[in-house]
Amino acid sequence: MFRFYRLTLSSLKDFAKLNERRINYNSLNKDFFKKYNEGGFISRFFLRREVFLIEFNDKLCSYIWLSLEGLRLYKIKALYVDEYILSNEQDKKELFLFIKNTILKNKFCKLKINPKDSINNHIKKYISSSSSELMELYYYYKKELDIASLNENIVIRKFVIKQDEELRCYIQNICFHSDGNNIINASDVRYEERTNSFVKDGLVFAQVDNKDIGFGQYIMNGYVPYIVNVCVLPEYQNLGAGKKIVIFILQLIKKHGYNIAKLKVESNNKSALNLYLDIGFEIVSEECVI
Repeated sequence: MFRFYRLTLSSLKDFAKLNERRINYNSLNKDFFKKYNEGGFISRFFLRREVFLIEFNDKLCSYIWLSLEGLRLYKIKALYVDEYILSNEQDKKELFLFIKNTILKNKFCKLKINPKDSINNHIKKYISSSSSELMELYYYYKKELDIASLNENIVIRKFVIKQDEELRCYIQNICFHSDGNNIINASDVRYEERTNSFVKDGLVFAQVDNKDIGFGQYIMNGYVPYIVNVCVLPEYQNLGAGKKIVIFILQLIKKHGYNIAKLKVESNNKSALNLYLDIGFEIVSEECVI
């Protein structure tokens, strides 16, 4: 029989043992005590209120750490299940149903998982209403980039500041905002060019017969390069322009002294996901909504 209760001062010691084992189940689980030990009395009180401990037959077996992100939207910072529950298929199934129906009831929750971890299969199997929204992929430069297979008829050229802003907007708006909503304009691009994340020579166009048909760039997220806004005009897709844009940007990133590149892609964008996997990116996290 399962039951849950909120974390209290008296249960901190037992909870700490589960927190120490958190990455054995989901390597992306956050460390509760890293934040807890930095806070004062009031902040610690509210942090404890975010953690739900779960017992099975009076033995602590699981916990979930939730934080409010918006109206009826929560972020799961950590979800751990102990090994003795995972070893029994029926107990495992009942635990996830218990979490869904008693703790997550009427809440939309976002959770980051590593596809290589046990939690990945359990969430998708036992919480059937879960859906994947966003994947984060890393490129580690383990081997030389495959440039031999690239379409030679596609030419890559650099973006020219104070000249190509309108063209960039045109291509991105057709590819990303064909419904006319949230379109970008040149002033939006010029504002971006003044931000710390902007990389002056990190933007490129793809050309066919001297016509610009695609765009892509990388920006800096702190000290990490992120590839963003890769797009190709619909009538020129499936020619290999997207692949050539991404590989050229990866070459730029390496030239600028970085040994890793990152990007995010919507999970339902199968063509883009397959492209990145084919180039050599690896999925490191998946954001699920449950």
